[in-house]
Amino acid sequence: MIRDITFTQLSYIVALDDEKNFQRAADNNFVSQPALTMQVKKLEDNLGILLFNRTRKPLVTTEIGIKIVKQARFVLQEVKKIEELIGKFKEEMAGEVKIGIIPTVAPYLTPFFVHSFVAKYPKIKIEIVEAMTDDILVGLNRGEFDMGVIVTPYLKSEEFLQFPLYYEKFYAFIAPLHYLHGDDRIDLKRLDVDELWLLTEGNCFRNQVLNICQQDQSPPDAAFKYSSTSLESLKRIVTMENGLTILPELSLNKADKVFMSNVREFNPGPPYREVSLIVTRAFLKQNLIEKLRDEIISTVPPEMVSSPGSVVSID
Repeated sequence: MIRDITFTQLSYIVALDDEKNFQRAADNNFVSQPALTMQVKKLEDNLGILLFNRTRKPLVTTEIGIKIVKQARFVLQEVKKIEELIGKFKEEMAGEVKIGIIPTVAPYLTPFFVHSFVAKYPKIKIEIVEAMTDDILVGLNRGEFDMGVIVTPYLKSEEFLQFPLYYEKFYAFIAPLHYLHGDDRIDLKRLDVDELWLLTEGNCFRNQVLNICQQDQSPPDAAFKYSSTSLESLKRIVTMENGLTILPELSLNKADKVFMSNVREFNPGPPYREVSLIVTRAFLKQNLIEKLRDEIISTVPPEMVSSPGSVVSID
């Protein structure tokens, strides 16, 4: 009969599966490597199976070990629910929340809400991490993030809940010497993806821009390439190379007249993207979700809150 399995042992094998290294797993759990090794071995002896193949470098989780670790993750998430239930029962806005936000949103949205939210709820500690959409989704499933802010609609899985925050226009950003700079509005039909400066592959904003242009291929090889995940870097390189790109509304510096002289709206009406707060269905802090969503919505420009009816796909 299997008995005396501890939550500590389960957390150790999850860490070991993640890190594939005893020392790193021990460091992540703030214990010594011998202590972690002993507990993992004790669990294996108790179960009567080998969870990890120690002869391989890096460490390899065995076939049965993969299944046990998966179940251990589930058990630990369920244990975490107990703590969340207690917090919800007390109706106290307190604790730590880690939010993954995509790079084309994080530096522009965060200043709108984070200080006012912390001022209202001083017992909440917020950690914000810039990450790609796929990394945020993985992090949510693994409990590394509590919430995410990404562009939707995106998710085909039913394991996430989405809470729309705002709808952001796209604008053209055109260097002064570009041949389209003299146009008051930019005709989407005149846009050629070959002329656009884009973010690196794997960035959802890149996919949106290609969809705006109704093209699904990458630009051809050029004499000069510049790869970046930063819109600020993209603005500078476009200016330097007398190029053209597409920017989301919150990234515009509307107080800078020189900058805005290079910004154009699209014709016909502007394309939009939907930005949403997402959590796993296992996340129980509904009160926190509602308060954070309300704070963000109340601080972004009010004209961005209403849905335009259609948004650009990022698939």
